[in-house]
Amino acid sequence: GHEAPRSYIPAIPFPTSSVGSFPQNKEIRQARVQVKKNEISLASYHEIIKRHTKQWMDFQNELAVDIPVDGEFLREDMAVYFSAAFGGKLLDFVPSYENLRYRPVEFFSAIRHPKSPITTHEFLYAQSLTKQPLKATLTGPATLADWALLSHKKYYFDRRALRRDLAEALRNEIGHLLDAGACIIQIDEPALTTKMKYFDMDCEAIYETMREYDEQAYFILHICYSDMKALDGAFPSMLALPFHQIHMEMANRNYALLSLIEKYGFAEKDIGLGVIDVHTDRIESVDEIVEGIGRVRNYFPPEKIWLTPDCGLKERSDAVARVKLQTLSVAAKICRMKLEEYARP
Repeated sequence: GHEAPRSYIPAIPFPTSSVGSFPQNKEIRQARVQVKKNEISLASYHEIIKRHTKQWMDFQNELAVDIPVDGEFLREDMAVYFSAAFGGKLLDFVPSYENLRYRPVEFFSAIRHPKSPITTHEFLYAQSLTKQPLKATLTGPATLADWALLSHKKYYFDRRALRRDLAEALRNEIGHLLDAGACIIQIDEPALTTKMKYFDMDCEAIYETMREYDEQAYFILHICYSDMKALDGAFPSMLALPFHQIHMEMANRNYALLSLIEKYGFAEKDIGLGVIDVHTDRIESVDEIVEGIGRVRNYFPPEKIWLTPDCGLKERSDAVARVKLQTLSVAAKICRMKLEEYARP
C-alpha cells in the first residue's frame, strides 16, 4: 500500500470535503456570454467569479468543512477548460450525454504548454479565504483524451502520443500548483473506464502526470459514472496507481461499489465516500447518510473515510447544494460524536 503523506491532511475522523464544482447560477452563465460578446470587460467577469468564490468559501468556513474547494467557477466545462488552454480549438455545441449540450475541443495541432499557469490564480485567491488546506482539482489525461476530437494526424493515429503530451502539460500545471502551496490535489477521471480499449494507456498517462509528485502532496483520484463490469475489470489497476485516496460515488448507486472493495481490497488508500447524490434535488436525510457511513466503517477506520458528495454540484441550484452540504456536515458531526461515546470508559 501507498502511505499517504499524512502531514498534509487533517488527522481527524470523517474529514469533510466536496468534489470540486459548485452551482453555476444564472449570473455566472450570463456573464460568460456577455464577456464573449464584449458586453462586459474580462475584469468585470473575473470580479463576478471572485464574488461567487468568496460566497462559497465563506459558506464552507461556516460549515467548518475540513478540506474546502474553490468551486471551479471559471470552468464552463471541466475538460474544455484545460484542453483549450493546451491549444485545442473550441467547437460549436453538440448534443451529449443526458441530453445536455456540450462544446467539444478539437486538436488541430500538437498540445502546447500555456505560458502561465491555468489554475493557480483561482487556487491562491480561494486559499487566502480559509485557514484550512484547499483542495486543487485538475481534469486528468484520460478524460481530456476521450472527450477531445482529433484532427492532428499524429494524435489521430497515435492515441498514446496524445495521452503522453496531455500528461506532460498537466504535470507542468501540477508543478505550478505545488509551487503555489497546494498540498492536496485531485485528478478527475470520469471517462477512465468508459472505453476500456484505451484503459492501459490511460493508466500509463495518469501515472506519468503525477510521477514523483506523489511524495510532495496528497493525491486523490475521482471517478464517476461507469458500469460495474468496467469498474470490476479496472479496479486492480486503479488501486496500483500512486494515489493516496480514490473517490467513489456511493449514494447514487446505493453503495453497490462496496462489493469491489470486498473483492479487491483498497490497497491501504483512503476512501473519498460519496454520500450525497448530485443527480437529484432530493435532500438526503441525516440518518440515511449516517447509515451509509456505517456500511463503510466495516472496511476503513474513521480517519480514512472522507465524506463528500458523489460528484460536483455544478448542475444543482444554490439552495439545493447548500442544504445538501449542510446535511453532510451534520452527519459528520453525529458520526464523530458516536465515536467519542464509544471511546468513553
